[in-house]
Amino acid sequence: MIFHVESDEDIRDVLHGSGSFLIQGANTKSAFGPPIDAEHVIKTTKLSGITEWSPDDLVVVAKAGTTIQELNDELKSRKQMLGVP
Repeated sequence: MIFHVESDEDIRDVLHGSGSFLIQGANTKSAFGPPIDAEHVIKTTKLSGITEWSPDDLVVVAKAGTTIQELNDELKSRKQMLGVP
């Protein structure tokens, strides 16, 4: 079964179930490891946005579904960038 979560509460509710879980974003890096066999998939793509940003300290916290593009677009406004491609 696939669960499209939109909040921390959704994740908590899903994890109260039984079985094995795969937490998955946009699935862009799935080729980086061995295939994972799970009974349930928790999709995090709807969990997006920056929750904390301290530009002067070079610290940013974003939700799991935030894309690299979204993050870099916001960081650009302060002449910053994410250090990974």
